Amino acid sequence: MRWASASDQTLLQRAQDDFDVFVAVDRGILHQQNISELRLGVVLLVARSNALAALMPLMPLIPQLAAAIDSVREGQAIVVTASALA
Repeated sequence: MRWASASDQTLLQRAQDDFDVFVAVDRGILHQQNISELRLGVVLLVARSNALAALMPLMPLIPQLAAAIDSVREGQAIVVTASALA
């Protein structure tokens, strides 16, 4: 697929052709892209970074992440944060 060097906009355009949901950890994606015009949903997992060490503490969020993936609709964004654990 050669998506590693694609811009966020190009990545989302390509993803909507093959996927229903795009999961991201890039917080800027919600402000830099017009999610409402996409033919897929976006789920944002809030983490310090996309490094494995930063993502591992979020393992308890997997049920919330799965629920967000199941419920997000085309052109919609759902944010999953550690506050969902409280």
